[in-house]
Amino acid sequence: MAKVNNAAKAALGKIGSIDAPSASFADDYSILLDGVDDHMTADDAGGVISGDLGSLSMWFKLETYAHTAFLMHATVDSDNFIDIYYHGGTNQTRFEHKGGGSENTTVATTAVENNGWHHIVFTWDTSADSTVIYIDGSSVATGDCDDFTGTIDAIDFGKKRGSSWLQWPGNFNDIAFFDDVLASGEVSTIYNSGDPKDESSHSGLVAYWKMEENTGTSVADSSSNSNAMTLVNGAAFSSDTP
Repeated sequence: MAKVNNAAKAALGKIGSIDAPSASFADDYSILLDGVDDHMTADDAGGVISGDLGSLSMWFKLETYAHTAFLMHATVDSDNFIDIYYHGGTNQTRFEHKGGGSENTTVATTAVENNGWHHIVFTWDTSADSTVIYIDGSSVATGDCDDFTGTIDAIDFGKKRGSSWLQWPGNFNDIAFFDDVLASGEVSTIYNSGDPKDESSHSGLVAYWKMEENTGTSVADSSSNSNAMTLVNGAAFSSDTP
């Protein structure tokens, strides 16, 4: 899918559990990572993110890359973690959920490398033994997951903690966690035909980083939990947005 250019933001009113954006919604900046050592951390948010039930929404851009690159790594220990990454050897986006030592991988084959911005959502529900990957508003893969043990205490974007070579070369924007499973209609509304919108009033929101500071090494959490994201090793603000 080609890059979707910025569109004029319009006041759309309330849609389901989501407040549509007003004309004043700003989406002017993203975070650019160099693929070498730049990344972002949000460890404090682990206390509000459940490994048993939740959803992650984010916009991303991936430059040409021949190797594996991590979108996110959230972990308790080696037996309980959530990994989301691009597998360069197969051109796949993979969602690994490991709970209680049982690992399940959900695989999407939609092309995302070097073709502009994409929106991706991952949902997981261990009680239903279900995971779903959505790319650009459409469900592209489903899988399984097992009961999670412990509280997440480490969250990285753009790398896998403990690894020196799984770095992300590209951009991140508007990252949000929810404490429930987003329905397909909600995902489509968040995608908004490729035009990011304000999700501050979405029910179930537990963390939300808009990337609009354009200065410093910290990104504010626009949810009620106020868990800041930290930019590490030169991760920088960029005016390149969806």
